[in-house]
Amino acid sequence: IAQGRHGGETPYWLEATRAEALLLLDKTAEAQAALRHAVKIAPHAREDRAATLRQFRRIIAMSGGDDGWLDEFAVRPVMHFRGPMALPGSAAEAITAAVTAIAPAMAYGALAAGTDIVAAEAALAMGAELHIILPGPVDLFRQCSVEPLGPDWAERFAALIDAASSVETIDEAGGLTMAAVRLADDMAMGLAVAEALAFGSVPHMLRARWAGGSDAPLLKAPHTLVTIDLPGRMHPQVEALADPAEPVLIVFGQDDAPPRIVPLSQLPHLVDSLRWGDVIDAAVLEPGQSGEVQDSPRLSTLWSLAEPQMVLASRAAALLIMAQCPDCRPVLAGVAEGADGPVEIFELPFQG
Repeated sequence: IAQGRHGGETPYWLEATRAEALLLLDKTAEAQAALRHAVKIAPHAREDRAATLRQFRRIIAMSGGDDGWLDEFAVRPVMHFRGPMALPGSAAEAITAAVTAIAPAMAYGALAAGTDIVAAEAALAMGAELHIILPGPVDLFRQCSVEPLGPDWAERFAALIDAASSVETIDEAGGLTMAAVRLADDMAMGLAVAEALAFGSVPHMLRARWAGGSDAPLLKAPHTLVTIDLPGRMHPQVEALADPAEPVLIVFGQDDAPPRIVPLSQLPHLVDSLRWGDVIDAAVLEPGQSGEVQDSPRLSTLWSLAEPQMVLASRAAALLIMAQCPDCRPVLAGVAEGADGPVEIFELPFQG
């Protein structure tokens, strides 16, 4: 490494390899300094760092040493956040304290006035990457879920949209409904699960709730739950969104049979019923709408790529599966150009 006699590698891996060589030479202090430099020059190479730490702990375990010094380099957690709108005055402090204690590297959720915005602001203050999934277009979400609580919330919402590392919106039948909120929330949880798995950890699920209520995430994947009990009850200015239906998984097979419509609550059983050649999408359907799903441009793109001996899923479906079926980890297979733009295609590790 010192002489430059090596293939093309990232600066992180060169410094991490230097640190590993020093560790193997029993030069722990120098290895620690080299690893500290590796992290400094590539602070966002978290998956690489997680792999380095796993390798270092194996080496130290074989030598019978103490690996406590590696704690300094631990990858910070992934967090998903959710809770009520229109918070009482003391609640913001409790939410901020909880986020500070978690100290997330990445935070996923929506941006409704109240818990979402407070948690997102606290995560950014901790230096986290903020990733937002909204259940509708940005302007519509702001109009329905932010502005009714006052102009201050709207200004904070706009600032967070600008500061976010990514903002994703979904556009489902029926507009901005509680079913769309549920779909977006589960997709965000799936992203948090996927990122945490890449780091060799489990996500932290931050849940604020009215005192005496229950808001445990409907999440089958392993996770750490952090709950905050809030005094009081829902603010009278907060109106319930229309709720025409729940999100569903739509499964098309190679035969000519009608599509299978699987409610989100039954998702853990879906994997057991899959067949070679199936394609899977997630959507919000009105009652009696199942016959129209064949017209979905996203489904049409999936179907055009379907082959025997494969099971393909849309991005939305893959994220829901990641959250609810921890033993099934969809893998991004590529991006196809659909009628409405690019479509991410995931392949399920289905054995037939």
